[in-house]
Amino acid sequence: MDRPTFEWSTDTERAAWLAPAMGELTDPRVLSVIPSGFESYARLPHPVLSPEGRTVRWSEVAAWSGIELHDRASFPEIALPRDLPEEPMPWNGEGPAEGTLPRGDAAVLAEILRESTTDPQDCWFCLWDGHGWDDIAAYHITDDGSVLPGARPPDPVPAWVRSGPRVRLPERDHLLYTGPVEAVSAFVPEHGQTANLWWPADRSWCVATEIDLGETYLAGSRFLVERVLADRRLEAFPTDPQDEIPLRTLPEWLVAEVDNAVIELLGRGEARITTPCGSVHARLEPAGESGRGRFFVSCGDASGSPASGEQTLDISDAEELRARLRAGLSAGLVELVR
Repeated sequence: MDRPTFEWSTDTERAAWLAPAMGELTDPRVLSVIPSGFESYARLPHPVLSPEGRTVRWSEVAAWSGIELHDRASFPEIALPRDLPEEPMPWNGEGPAEGTLPRGDAAVLAEILRESTTDPQDCWFCLWDGHGWDDIAAYHITDDGSVLPGARPPDPVPAWVRSGPRVRLPERDHLLYTGPVEAVSAFVPEHGQTANLWWPADRSWCVATEIDLGETYLAGSRFLVERVLADRRLEAFPTDPQDEIPLRTLPEWLVAEVDNAVIELLGRGEARITTPCGSVHARLEPAGESGRGRFFVSCGDASGSPASGEQTLDISDAEELRARLRAGLSAGLVELVR
């Protein structure tokens, strides 16, 4: 795949319109990641991959699990059924890519957006400046397993851009470049990364892929959004800037299991939640002389890959403690399909 032509820019005034139209990143609504003020909005969940590398849409995962795929569903909500389906999992166990729009979807969306602006050759792109391409550890592994220093790959961002001004949005700083609409994929060949925010000079639409989300948001005219929703090459759902972003919610049956596990933890100090995609085991050590307790969570997905975490708890309020335990258990369950 050839890299689209683009030019770096320090003309950050081109992006000055974004921040006043967006909420704080701590705001749970869609407008925290994409500007408000457009006629219509869509949400594009990032697909997952089959074990063979085939694109798997959320609708296929929902058909496998038997859980309804509604407009505001999160991936864990549809990927964690109560009972093991007869058919094998259609995806490889890894959740949607976060912070980047998959290559195929980016190409289709760019094709549609090119026809929805008067300036398809004059688009602007914000790239989060925390990707770390300027600080990649350089090493290589020899045949006997030794790790030796290697040549550091060149930084794709020029020094004059690195040292220049940033597009500053709440909690996020971005580098800026410009080019045709297809330049959204300028860094896909080497780095697998699409732009995090992009729009044409006439501001007829805007696209946002927040680095911590496995979905992309589109703002534009009603006609444009309806066209994207109807395109069978994509998977998209209508949304609104006032809607809450679905942040890895769990299916109802697991919400109940988490509540039961909290009761078990407080009663006997240990609990386990089992799903067809793996299990989560938790242990609670009560506060000792230090006045601090410890909360351990370990999870193993269907492939047997383990993960674990530990928290120190210095909480006297019973309800706050329950909330922390719920959050820890829920996070462990999300990790099963992330």
